[in-house]
Amino acid sequence: MQIEKTPESAIARAAKLLNVRGSVVPVTLFPTTLSATLENGKKIVGEHDIDEPKHNGSLKIKDIKLDKVKPANPRALKLLKEADVVVFGPGDLFTSTIPNVLVADVKKTLQASKATKVFVTNVMTKHGQTNNFKASDFVQTFEKFAGFKIDVVIANTAKPKPAIIAKYKKEKATFVEADVKTLEAKGYKVFAEPLISESTFAKDKSDMLARSFLRHDSKKIAKILWDLVS
Repeated sequence: MQIEKTPESAIARAAKLLNVRGSVVPVTLFPTTLSATLENGKKIVGEHDIDEPKHNGSLKIKDIKLDKVKPANPRALKLLKEADVVVFGPGDLFTSTIPNVLVADVKKTLQASKATKVFVTNVMTKHGQTNNFKASDFVQTFEKFAGFKIDVVIANTAKPKPAIIAKYKKEKATFVEADVKTLEAKGYKVFAEPLISESTFAKDKSDMLARSFLRHDSKKIAKILWDLVS
């Protein structure tokens, strides 16, 4: 069995085995630790404890940082510089989306980029991170940490069925309202459409992590993005 010598070569091999379309490029090649500061001043260390709070999840996250700001992957920076469109989300805002722009030089590269910057808002909120957030809250919170303005917002308008809402209620999650008028008043170009996929995520029994049940319709998202660049 061949042992890969670098993170990128290991990712490339895994992508080949999984028949991944496109390229998976890590934003940094160095390990780092994410930490969040809550509104009461308490510091939560580690992505897992932020993502699945053992603390009071009703407390807002006021700040999010990497413990050591490691250098960005040069290949990632090159791709960002050359990009016509850069898409952020959907994903857990404080543990999946924002951390990418906290890596050294990524923020600076994106601030200088003339690429169209797109934000895809989540279908449901995440307890401990985005409690009661509307679409505009996702975008404005991201901008606060990113230091640059989003150009286009893609937001779902289709409310899930009551049975699915009930599933999420157990996780203290709520539907994310597409507050289009607020977004447009702030100057964003908005695509607000029914974007929930008809198929739901089937979690493997061996998977111990919490997973989102709903998914966006990737074909609908792809069409919107294609229309932006064509």
